[in-house]
Amino acid sequence: MPLPPADRVRIHTLDLTQPPRGDLLPSSDLRRAEQRGARWASARAGLRRVLADYLEEDPAALRFHETGKPRLEPVSPLRFNLSHSADVALIAVATEREVGVDVEKIDHRRDVDRLAKRMFLGAEQAAVEEADDPVLAYHRHWVAKEAFAKATGKGLASMRSFEVSLDGPEGPRLVHVANDEREARRWSLSLIDDVPAGYVAALAHEA
Repeated sequence: MPLPPADRVRIHTLDLTQPPRGDLLPSSDLRRAEQRGARWASARAGLRRVLADYLEEDPAALRFHETGKPRLEPVSPLRFNLSHSADVALIAVATEREVGVDVEKIDHRRDVDRLAKRMFLGAEQAAVEEADDPVLAYHRHWVAKEAFAKATGKGLASMRSFEVSLDGPEGPRLVHVANDEREARRWSLSLIDDVPAGYVAALAHEA
């Protein structure tokens, strides 16, 4: 499979209820799966299969650098990101630009007011509180913010250092990154509509 064009990000969806093929996983991943469970193994096997199709390599032979943001070893122009929640996983793949993806199953048991106050900035909190469906609004903002945090490799510790806006006239976007609007414009943010019912997802990538 050819690498994605420079101006495009490809999204692959995995059904984690399907058991993984054992030949896709090296022994190191099989050992980790004993602790992390069958869905982790299915997501990992799916990631290896997708990347191997692009690189025309043996899935089980792929090597990853996993300190910080996962990358292929040796260094490859292929960039990728994996997210999984419950029975669904998404893999975002791009060429020579950073990418992050997040998918979450909507959980109506969550105390979204408390979580928004802890993890979101003021405008984001207000958007959740004022929404017709605050639970859905919280999850939409969460995946948008986590997708960008994963794209940069900075993780959850960075969640309050940048702001997203989802419902303005410009559509989903980064408002600022560490109060820098110019840095925010370097990135593209979108919500992914083509996910199973009961899930929300978002994609962030270098524009």
